[in-house]
Amino acid sequence: MDVETLISGHSAQISGMKTNYLDEGTGAPVVLVHGSGPGVSAFANWERTIPVLAKHFRVIAPDLAGFGLTIPPNDVTYGLDLWTNRLVGLLDRLGIERASFVGNSFGGGIALALAVRFPERVERLMLMGTAGLDYVPPIYPRVDPAIGLTGEVMKQLARRFTYYPDSITDGMVQLRLDTMKATGGMAREGRMFPGNPRLSRVSVMATPAQLITEIKSPTLLVHGRDDQIMPPSISLRLNELIENSDLHLFARCGHWSQLDRFDEFNALAIAFFNAGKEQ
Repeated sequence: MDVETLISGHSAQISGMKTNYLDEGTGAPVVLVHGSGPGVSAFANWERTIPVLAKHFRVIAPDLAGFGLTIPPNDVTYGLDLWTNRLVGLLDRLGIERASFVGNSFGGGIALALAVRFPERVERLMLMGTAGLDYVPPIYPRVDPAIGLTGEVMKQLARRFTYYPDSITDGMVQLRLDTMKATGGMAREGRMFPGNPRLSRVSVMATPAQLITEIKSPTLLVHGRDDQIMPPSISLRLNELIENSDLHLFARCGHWSQLDRFDEFNALAIAFFNAGKEQ
């Protein structure tokens, strides 16, 4: 099976842009918002999460604009306006008035902004290793243009995101590499995060702290204690800002708790969203 067939799901026109999204299960809607990085897609980010959560909820996982198979025109303006408005547009297209959201890293920054901008659309909010606040990020290894993004380079980059090396499999690395090549994703990075991509990625995702204090939806912050990408201090600060929030800190866990602590992460999500159904 070719990579485009593997990561494709349903297709919808949202504001004139073809959007790819996965849609599995029945029940209360839970929207999974993926992170960023080379070769990312909803499928790659949530491959091990969707089948578990779909036993309990209707799980919707879109490829955000610029990622996976959602490829916007070259003149599109990237930013929180684009990403949040298109998520709401997808909810409208699917006839969903309110949903719960899981945001991973970059996707957490989008989910956080959506909760500020469209509070009436957010039932519950789960933020994992989330972006959303200004901070000085670590310096990541740069890809040598002379070498390019090979499988080995991709594997070394990916291993910064986990605590356990075997959380990153050869299949996962190859999927991201193939997706990047098939969709031309790397070429859009510069347009999404202009200037210094390390600093721009943070500033593009930031929501003012005062606005974050206005979030009323029940919120669960999840972070790996050993996260090298987003420091746990971000979730600690968000826990202070969001009155109705709890914080779960995983030990021996990197940036991708959905991989390092697979079973516990899924159990935590199911319990959190089921609590909303019981109220």
